[in-house]
Amino acid sequence: MSNYQFIASTIELPEIENPHVHLYSINEALANGLSIEESILEMDIDPDEPEVLLWFESEELLEEITVQKEEDGYYSDPYTQLPYRYTFEWGRYTQKRAEEIITFLNQHMQSGSIVELWDTWMDDIEEPVVKILSLDHVTPQHIQAIFGNTEYEKPTVLSIQKS
Repeated sequence: MSNYQFIASTIELPEIENPHVHLYSINEALANGLSIEESILEMDIDPDEPEVLLWFESEELLEEITVQKEEDGYYSDPYTQLPYRYTFEWGRYTQKRAEEIITFLNQHMQSGSIVELWDTWMDDIEEPVVKILSLDHVTPQHIQAIFGNTEYEKPTVLSIQKS
């Protein structure tokens, strides 16, 4: 099993792509001057097959925030009824990333909207620990409590409402 973190909302939110991560075909990577290990070139891969190579400049940049529409509700359905759901990923907690999440929420939440930040464990359904806050009171420490834990204990949700 594994940790599953997601965002649920009453409103549609924009996705966040990591601008430092690129997916290439073999030919695209070569055209962009990237070196490819000989063992990969010897594999039976169509050199024009899109998105077969993942490229990033450094591990640190690979860890930037991504928010993507959830493909299905298999892991989030047991926890929320909110209609819009997004997978949330980052490499690890930093104060800067927590502040980026708060800025993202401030930019996109509307008056009366609700956003839930969830930390769950795949296929292990339990009653969640619930914390409710107004967006005006959310701090990086609240984000850390949800998305920055190094050890999972039980499902946790921070429910945020914009007044």
